[in-house]
Amino acid sequence: MRRVFRVLSAVALLLAVAGAGHAGSATPSAALAGPLRFARVVNLGAAEVRRLEVASGAGPVALSGGCAVGGPGAVPAGAEVAVLWRGVEAGRGVAASDGSFSVPVPPLPDARFSVLYGPAVPDLRPAVNVAAMVPGHTVGSASASSSYGSTPSQAFNQNWKDMWNAGTGVPSWILRDLGRELELSAVRLWFAGASSQSRWARVSVSSDGVSFLPVAEGTVTAPESKAPESPTMSFSLPAGKRARWVKVEADSGLDWTALFEAAVLGRVPPAEAVAAPEWTLPEGAGLSGRPWVMGQYGQAGLPWGAVSGWPDASACWMGVPGTAARFRVRFSVPGSGDAYLYVVGDDSFVAWLDGVPVLSGSGSALSATPLVLLAGEHALAFECSNSAGPGGLLVSLRGAGGQVLLRSGEGAWECEGNPEAWQLPGAAGDFAGAPVVVPRNAAWTAGPDRDASWVWCQPLDASGSHPAGTVRFRRLFELAAAATVTVSVAADNSARVWVDGVPVLDWQSYSSVGSVSFWLPAGEHVLAVEAVNFSGTAPNPAGLLVSVKDGSGAVLLRTGDAGWQTSGYIP
Repeated sequence: MRRVFRVLSAVALLLAVAGAGHAGSATPSAALAGPLRFARVVNLGAAEVRRLEVASGAGPVALSGGCAVGGPGAVPAGAEVAVLWRGVEAGRGVAASDGSFSVPVPPLPDARFSVLYGPAVPDLRPAVNVAAMVPGHTVGSASASSSYGSTPSQAFNQNWKDMWNAGTGVPSWILRDLGRELELSAVRLWFAGASSQSRWARVSVSSDGVSFLPVAEGTVTAPESKAPESPTMSFSLPAGKRARWVKVEADSGLDWTALFEAAVLGRVPPAEAVAAPEWTLPEGAGLSGRPWVMGQYGQAGLPWGAVSGWPDASACWMGVPGTAARFRVRFSVPGSGDAYLYVVGDDSFVAWLDGVPVLSGSGSALSATPLVLLAGEHALAFECSNSAGPGGLLVSLRGAGGQVLLRSGEGAWECEGNPEAWQLPGAAGDFAGAPVVVPRNAAWTAGPDRDASWVWCQPLDASGSHPAGTVRFRRLFELAAAATVTVSVAADNSARVWVDGVPVLDWQSYSSVGSVSFWLPAGEHVLAVEAVNFSGTAPNPAGLLVSVKDGSGAVLLRTGDAGWQTSGYIP
């Protein structure tokens, strides 16, 4: 049976409390009225803390002078305090003896934020691979003692099919500039060289790129590994270690040294997550639709076959309609621990964890990265692009020991858009009319299908025109087998097209045709179009031209044939 993973919609609550009382107090403090919506106890693994919701810019807890400020009695004396914006940590500090606090925070887009406080508030920022090359992630250059048929950056590209090879001469070294000084926690290495060898490595760090301090060293006898969950060597760094440059000296046990990947785990400054697009954050708004689940990995009829190294046969492909799509899933973990994110994107994707870019990939190849998740609520967000043909996204997040934490196709995934009933298969009561074929205007294209007709919701008036306004059309159709389909549209003046509630094309031209291709599974589908005739309120020519073909070029449907419905003009 397929495992169902329950994605929690909020941080696990142990107790909801009216007002804003402190743990152990019988009466809420009257001073906390005003900007606070409520206080509640939340579970962050072993730590129990309280959370205050600040709803306005003024009051006993507010933003002032670049800080989140709480007046006397706001929290218990000496409590640790963390400030959250849209679910990500923006700053932290310690309350004074009178219960007041002042926590520096980066510029926040608005004055709505949260305050966590308690005897010990865990760091809420996940550890990510800060050495990885990901669009939107700050990172500097990579260099090495030597390179043979490769470049040093290939050890940091999260592509498990290539490697950095130093060539002859050991020990060899590789150096990564992280772009700014960061808090680091671990270094993980995946050595190449198939046979089991005694392998040695030493990790050194620097804040100036000149003086390096050794912080970890070890030897292991092991074969090569390019499995993300099985690094050849893994080093924990001293707690609180900060550095900008990380150097790895290594001896693979052969006369050459090569690494499939090298990961440096660390935490980025709060300002970077706060500045991320809001839809990538755990409590950010922005995505209201549900994704198009195309089918399970390996299912017959899908446009994608097996992917080398893919670990989760129960994950489902989610469709990327048109040329771009955004996805997000919010989830909670009960305790801190290692995790591994596996993603395949066609054509390409960028992934964020809690607003931090962590992974990218392209070409339907496996991309993967190690993470350390902290107890509490998180968000994975993806921005995908597709230039032509089928587009899809496949995701699996696994914990230690291969436990599946989430996968694409299961749980409360979100995507852009919020389909209305008329855009989905099934009955549509407001679509009682049938379109009318209208004479083709001399300026209108004939389109790629000479048998398709220009249509509108009503005949031309005596002047050969139609009123300005918006008209909706829809057409049910069925595929006997999965297929790649191409939708071609022209409109006077504009048209937006959905398939099964998923927006696939926006087009604004009557003299040329817009087209998009994508994969559809077998079964019933609906094509929905919202067409607009411009020019204010003055009557003028209006029309819609649609043709849908399969991969062989056979026409599946066209305007002018039977089965189309229209709403007429809508308000």
